[in-house]
Amino acid sequence: MTAYPHLLLGGSTLNLQAKSNLYNGRPGTACLACFNPVEKDGEKIRALENRLRKMPALERGEFLTSHGLDASSIEEYLSGAQCGGLGEAALRDYVVRPPAEFSAALYR
Repeated sequence: MTAYPHLLLGGSTLNLQAKSNLYNGRPGTACLACFNPVEKDGEKIRALENRLRKMPALERGEFLTSHGLDASSIEEYLSGAQCGGLGEAALRDYVVRPPAEFSAALYR
């Protein structure tokens, strides 16, 4: 026998937006996978979080500041204070930020 819920209510936040879904398990209705596509860049974000957590506090602060990140909100997020806050959003933006483009011009 397989344990299968008849009703499941899911809630989440992403990019500071709240979302809830009702999964009723009826044939022909959307499943969990349909409502929850694979998170883009999730592995990169978790890798950065792990790297930051392993750094000594002083080194972590210097890293965050040198990369233009709000160290206090990220420290709060890394301490487990809240999910979906400004620190998480800042890390996500940093990971998905495209590289800076270089351009040069010659004026006469």
